[in-house]
Amino acid sequence: MNPFGKAHNLRAIDEMLDLARETGVRLQFSHLIFVGEATWNTLDEAIARFDKAIADGVDVKFDMFPYPFGATLLKTLLPEWVMAGMPGILKKSLPMLRLRLEAWLAFRSLGLGYDCIQISDANCPAYEKYNGLFITEIASRVGKSPFETMVDILDQSNAEARMIMHKYYGPQIVEKLMTHPAAMFMTGSWPEPSGVENAATFGAFPRFLQIARETGNVSLETLIHRITAQAAERFGIVERGCIRDGYIADVVVLDWQEVRDNTTRDLCNAPPSGIEHVFINGVPARLDGKKYTLAPTGECLAMSV
Repeated sequence: MNPFGKAHNLRAIDEMLDLARETGVRLQFSHLIFVGEATWNTLDEAIARFDKAIADGVDVKFDMFPYPFGATLLKTLLPEWVMAGMPGILKKSLPMLRLRLEAWLAFRSLGLGYDCIQISDANCPAYEKYNGLFITEIASRVGKSPFETMVDILDQSNAEARMIMHKYYGPQIVEKLMTHPAAMFMTGSWPEPSGVENAATFGAFPRFLQIARETGNVSLETLIHRITAQAAERFGIVERGCIRDGYIADVVVLDWQEVRDNTTRDLCNAPPSGIEHVFINGVPARLDGKKYTLAPTGECLAMSV
């Protein structure tokens, strides 16, 4: 946030929308998130900008995920001048004093803190046992300040530590964004080879379905269309996204009354409920433990959809 002017996220939205207006390109705004409590009150202003652009003829949509957090590398928090001096700069006292001050100012202006940074994979032996804990929790266990803990994890992991950043959305923001006609739904995640998983990998679309069922903010038909056909059309993925003769048989059979996301902080890779069958290219996928695997080719179902 900029305490002396326009909020940083609104400046970014304006920049991209102006570029689309000037060039006539189709714009996919990825992702429309509101990082930090101080950003949450800009929701209406952000939506108004998209509404104005659409009214002006700009072809724009934005994507979103249904969790108030997202996964990325811990080093994405660092300013450019630190990244340019990596890795040696992390051991220099004066630059680290400057970084500590900048981090304090940034967190205060955004409404964030070290208690929002969850280490998903420390990627180093010294901190591996703390995977899944927030930096403030790790700091209390190792006897260092949160800032010193963050820097030490960066240093010992060669800046390869991964994190889950919280406070991406505030209360009811997800529910409201889902109702916007320009909203597209996505996971924003990938399976991690080690450490703690991002829950979105396992429960994002079931969570969208669950929210829609429990709040009634979006109809089932609209939700399914945006998850499937609209996404395929938007990105030019041919012969997918619809159950139609000649299309690839990607099919999910679910119970609308039962489908739900079961992930929690302690069980972030829990499979969802209410998903009866999954077919990928017409091949049934099996839930083996906590992972879906394709059945042998010989068991492929003959499907005309």
